[in-house]
Amino acid sequence: MNEAQKTGAYAGVALLLLALTVTTRAWGPSFDAPPEEQGKPFFPQFTDFTQATSLEVWDFDASEGAAIPFKVELKDGMWRIPSKDNYPADGKERLAKTATAVMGLARESLRSAREEDHIAAGVVDPTAESGPLQGRGRRVTLRDGGGKVLADVILGKTVEGSEHLRYVRLPGEKRVYAARGADVDPSTKFEDWIERDLLLLDVAAISTITIDKYSVDEQLLRSQGVIRIEPGEKLVLGKRDGTWALADQKPEEKLAQHKVNDVTGALDGLEIVDVAPFAPERLQAAGFFPTRDQGVFSNEGELVVDTTDGIRYTIRFGEVLPGDGDDATLRRWVVIDADVNEDALPRAPDGQPTVEAMKRAAERATELNERFGHWFYVISAKSYDTLRPAREALLDTGLGHDDDHDDHHHDDDGHDHGPPPGNAFPPVDPPDEMQGPPVAPPGAPPGGGAQQTPPAPPAEPQTPPAPQDPPMGDDEAPPPDEDPFGDE
Repeated sequence: MNEAQKTGAYAGVALLLLALTVTTRAWGPSFDAPPEEQGKPFFPQFTDFTQATSLEVWDFDASEGAAIPFKVELKDGMWRIPSKDNYPADGKERLAKTATAVMGLARESLRSAREEDHIAAGVVDPTAESGPLQGRGRRVTLRDGGGKVLADVILGKTVEGSEHLRYVRLPGEKRVYAARGADVDPSTKFEDWIERDLLLLDVAAISTITIDKYSVDEQLLRSQGVIRIEPGEKLVLGKRDGTWALADQKPEEKLAQHKVNDVTGALDGLEIVDVAPFAPERLQAAGFFPTRDQGVFSNEGELVVDTTDGIRYTIRFGEVLPGDGDDATLRRWVVIDADVNEDALPRAPDGQPTVEAMKRAAERATELNERFGHWFYVISAKSYDTLRPAREALLDTGLGHDDDHDDHHHDDDGHDHGPPPGNAFPPVDPPDEMQGPPVAPPGAPPGGGAQQTPPAPPAEPQTPPAPQDPPMGDDEAPPPDEDPFGDE
């Protein structure tokens, strides 16, 4: 190799080392931020998490190629979720944790000043209308009551080899920092911001469970405007000497206690999948049918739970909401109300419920109806099936844990439901429907048997009225108020 070749080779190596130095400097394992920045908070004016009255999180859905916003805000003294019609959010503690974590973000080290490195760090703005779809981060914005931005940051990936550092970038800036804040990860899921326990029910206080699988002849309703109730299996469960039993249980029958525990467990763990604001004109679209004088019936029956403290919960099962994929994604509309069951309250010497117990139960029922009455709820198909076991599935055959014999009333449940409503209610003409069609007696032939009474004025209920017991067949089980499980 001559001198010219050696000189060229040395020059090439020098250029390569220089390039590696620049690359390492721009995107290396770590190097210090400028002295005036190192250790400094990103938002020095944000010093009190209680300043924050709204949190907006932007995530990116790669499959849709679009940003997904989620917001919680303080409105009228209550944390609410605007995207869910201002449904109450259990957000105070979660927002405080998130606001405190964002408030504490500080510059530990500068990792890059190049826009090309944003993808690798996962700090591409998820709200950007152009640019790469890869490497999009999660953008978090906190504002005060006047709408002033307290903090606005893009959270990227966790720094390799560190459990406590993550890549962070301020919108509009190119610099990427490593910051202590791996625990800053605000959820964009509706269910993470609400009280998911739907009933707020003390399972130990349950005294009676009535599962009534009547249905509504919707074909007759659509063709002739008459509600006809089709009787179905009705089960009444209660406790005898602390053990669950059926009201009509035969001496030779034995109840599988673990099967009843499945029902009570489903009541205890009944979770909200989705919500929609209650409106009378939406009732029929969701599978609920108001009548002129007999309350509201639902197309898949109802479940009544009585408790020892005098509260009666009524859960009415409505229309199916099909989801993507197989049957496991099916969901069900429900409406819920609470009432006072005076029969369960302690008695005064005159035989009437004590004033204190009646007051306490009435206050609790009012509190629950304030929670339930403004909303249609959606529950999972699994919850729906577990809450409606067949009678034979509750019996102990002596063969150990029996196979499930649940009634699977998904969208192949024998009813002509018409087109499913999906996530939004279809348009409904409310006036005639809200007057309530007449109710045909059970077994009446299609097209007749219902007494045609003059229509009542349209009702304007804020919550679904509690229904009267629908007419049932001769073999119905004793109703709860007859107390088939009284003290023995």
